[in-house]
Amino acid sequence: MKKLAHELLEKCAGLPLAIIVLGGLLAVDDWKMIHEKINLHFSDKSDVSKVLALSYEDLPGHLKLCFLFLVEDVAEQYLTELVNRGMVQVQFKLSGKIKSCHLHDLMRELSVSKALQESFLSILNIQQDDKTENSSASMAINAGSSCKIRRLSLNRNVIPSLKARERTLVHLRTLMSFGSVAWELKQFQPIFNHCKFLRVLKLENLNVERSLPKSMGDLVHLRFLSLARSRFNGLPQSMGNLVCMEFLDLAVTRWEPYITVSIPNVLWKMRRLRYLHLPHKFAIKEKILWDRKKLRLGTLKNLRTLKNFDLKKCDVNDIDKFTNLQKLTVLDKYGCVKLEMFPQLVEFNLKHLRFLSLYMQYHLWTEGELSKMSNYPHSCKLCIFGRIEKLPEHKSLPRQLRKLVLVFSRLKEDPMPILEKLPHLVFLMLGYDAFKGKEMVCSAGGFPQLKHLLFYRLINLEEWRAAEGAVPHLSRLGISLCFKLTKVPSHVSTYDGLDESFKELRKCGL
Repeated sequence: MKKLAHELLEKCAGLPLAIIVLGGLLAVDDWKMIHEKINLHFSDKSDVSKVLALSYEDLPGHLKLCFLFLVEDVAEQYLTELVNRGMVQVQFKLSGKIKSCHLHDLMRELSVSKALQESFLSILNIQQDDKTENSSASMAINAGSSCKIRRLSLNRNVIPSLKARERTLVHLRTLMSFGSVAWELKQFQPIFNHCKFLRVLKLENLNVERSLPKSMGDLVHLRFLSLARSRFNGLPQSMGNLVCMEFLDLAVTRWEPYITVSIPNVLWKMRRLRYLHLPHKFAIKEKILWDRKKLRLGTLKNLRTLKNFDLKKCDVNDIDKFTNLQKLTVLDKYGCVKLEMFPQLVEFNLKHLRFLSLYMQYHLWTEGELSKMSNYPHSCKLCIFGRIEKLPEHKSLPRQLRKLVLVFSRLKEDPMPILEKLPHLVFLMLGYDAFKGKEMVCSAGGFPQLKHLLFYRLINLEEWRAAEGAVPHLSRLGISLCFKLTKVPSHVSTYDGLDESFKELRKCGL
């Protein structure tokens, strides 16, 4: 067995990725059988790409498709199996669940080559002078009307070239664009006019600054539509035709979170929706009573994820109808509803809800107001914006609180003695004068689960002390713009947390 292991390792030529992938193969198959397959097909031990290719050839059919077409809502067990085989790399959420997935450069090359080889995907990669970089993709695109392209990946600014290939693209089912180039309306109009059979459309970074065209509603077969990180100010009434929709991402660019998007009150017709990400700020478009009605969502009983549920624009009672909901993000930008919704959420039949995130802005939070969260039993995250008169005792905060962001709180008393008693808290950020004092102290045993701590613009803070046995799992302390802070525990490693602080603030709409 030792000799066999040595021979198998030689095939990896010292490449860590090849070793990981080989380990994934050995975990699910017989060692001798793997050795025979390598010797039978790959005589040249220096060709590492062939070792990686064997990991693909060994996949069952359903996982081959999964590897070639990685999408966010792919079945979790399939993705987990690819991870276990070392073919896909992942990042994890605070809960331990998979947050995102990506491919190593070599694995991506393998995926692309297999996709082209099996006519699974065509790739168009055009430079500014409109010359094709990828010869195999060029052949596929220019093959004429007899070539039925069904999945197309666009890299960089290539949409203008699609107009000349309308006959070729009439059978297109999947279109995904990548890169940071912002698409203009005239560039993607041919998609709505000629790709009537599209099921998946990932058309991000749009730069329209007006309503999207009525012809968008002609794509009646769409299941997946992502317009993330885009700039547009309205959706057409014809969106109500897209009744097959399962995934809809309408999040405008994070750099301009206050763009107001007008939404026709037709999303309720998309009864198959499983994922819905609303714009951070939107107005409801009605023929009468413009923006005075609530957005109708109560029919969407298949929703698993709902982001940016606006308490002023949406009806909180609709949440009770989302019986399959697993993740909910709620916005209260006006302070009009505040925390009155918590008693309602406790009563709702949300047996599948795993995470609740709340981003709340208000000019002054009282101890009694914050105590209304005490009976909420599920795992949750909170971002609280505004002055806090006094923190309530830890028993008056949600018992399953895992993430807490406090911004502009202006607390006079050290918040650590209260927050350190939260048994499930994993992430804590204090930003923009969340604490006005000079010193914070954690006692022994405090923060038993905390892994990540961020300090941002605490301009008076000079020292953070932690007794022996405090924060036993803290792995990251991010500090930015805390100019007076000179003393932190010696055993805690620090880093510049500016980028991460900005990321969290953008989530709060700042």
